[in-house]
Amino acid sequence: MMPRCALLSTCWWVCVHGQALLGNPRCSCVDPWHLPGGGAPKALTFVDVDSGRGCLKGEAGNCFPLDYGAKRCFLWDVNLAPRCADQEGRPLTNAPDSCKQPWCFVNSSCQLHAEKSTLFPGYELHYSYETCRAVDYFTTEVLVRTLKGRVLKAGMPAPSFDVLKPVWMSDFVKHLMNEVGVVVKLEDISADSLTEFPQSKFTACAKDVALGFLDFCYGGFWETPERLAMTAFSPIYKTELHYLVVHGDSSPDLWQKIARTFDPFTPSLWLVLLGLAFVVGFAMWLFGEVGDMPPISGVAMGLQLAALKFMGHGGLGVVKNSQRTFFDVWLQLLVYAWLGFLHCQLVQLPFDAELTHRHKRHQ
Repeated sequence: MMPRCALLSTCWWVCVHGQALLGNPRCSCVDPWHLPGGGAPKALTFVDVDSGRGCLKGEAGNCFPLDYGAKRCFLWDVNLAPRCADQEGRPLTNAPDSCKQPWCFVNSSCQLHAEKSTLFPGYELHYSYETCRAVDYFTTEVLVRTLKGRVLKAGMPAPSFDVLKPVWMSDFVKHLMNEVGVVVKLEDISADSLTEFPQSKFTACAKDVALGFLDFCYGGFWETPERLAMTAFSPIYKTELHYLVVHGDSSPDLWQKIARTFDPFTPSLWLVLLGLAFVVGFAMWLFGEVGDMPPISGVAMGLQLAALKFMGHGGLGVVKNSQRTFFDVWLQLLVYAWLGFLHCQLVQLPFDAELTHRHKRHQ
């Protein structure tokens, strides 16, 4: 007797595998011809002279199986010439990726991704790779083949972007066009679009693409909602960060300006510096650097001596006038803070003046 778990596993595999063969239930594989007796239209069939078997007339008149693409997911193209295999049915080493993907014909009411087939002119057929859990490479290949030999009209909104110069963007676009076999012809942006969008040639170029005057535009475009509503964009290749600086109406008061000098250090860092200075001052009192003084005043004097040494002053020996030393340290700190604040102000003033000038100009 088969164990229950093995039985369930077998049933699950059969069900899933069967569903994969027939396609997704939302887009089942079908017989595309819908003839009463089944099979393909006689106008599309013939008998192969060499093999004597019935064939469906495929691209370039080659022999396709009579059930080509019908009723099930399968690698229908892997052994078919000339795109995927040679005349003997041997797969090509450089065959397109779509040759190795399963697919089938589906109804036009398919709820998954499906495309209209142009393989058999005069017959409205639809195919789907997604229903067979495969990637649709074939549609891209068809698009590439339709572009071969065409002349595409391109706009160039940025004067600095020259397609003839060896920059990476123009080289990349030219490489793509050479691979597809397309000739690019530069065209001017229409006067009507430039009149409609006088502040942006990029938006005007996107409008010409939307109207069909141009096939595409060279350059780095920002995907604004206005442009996205007009036409599609290629994948993003670079991002840029922009900061909006707004000129405030109220200026900071005196205490805010004074506090600004301490902004480069966070409060926690200031506490660490004060704690470190206390440790240094205590060590200098402990090892006699400030003379024979009581603990509190000795640590304070050690702290002042450490601060002076930190700012480039030599040793002071035994400091007797603690009030004078404290005033000197405080004065130096105040001068340094004022110089730093003055430097910030001198750097900021031209920036504020430029913002004020631009604000008045746009009013």
